[in-house]
Amino acid sequence: MQAKQIRFILSITIGLAVILLLVLLFKVYGVIQDTKASTKFEHTKVAIITSDCLGDQSWGSLAYKGKLKIEERFPVSVVLFDEVDEQNERMITETIVQAAEWGLRL
Repeated sequence: MQAKQIRFILSITIGLAVILLLVLLFKVYGVIQDTKASTKFEHTKVAIITSDCLGDQSWGSLAYKGKLKIEERFPVSVVLFDEVDEQNERMITETIVQAAEWGLRL
């Protein structure tokens, strides 16, 4: 009688352990699939437009440093448009149109 009880308890314990492991594996598989799905992204292209030269010690050099930091922190490629005269509407429009034609986000 006692041997029967031990077998019964052991078989129930093994069955519950198997069910628990299967549930755990199912949950882990779901998390892994979500992680894989979230790492697939579209590579974004970004434009930075500045009115200064990139080689000087003003806004142009800050735009270049910003470009480097953006590319370092985010999965994007950055294109810099420098020396765009902010008083010249035609030049600004041409720069924006060119960036849009290249598929860049402004």
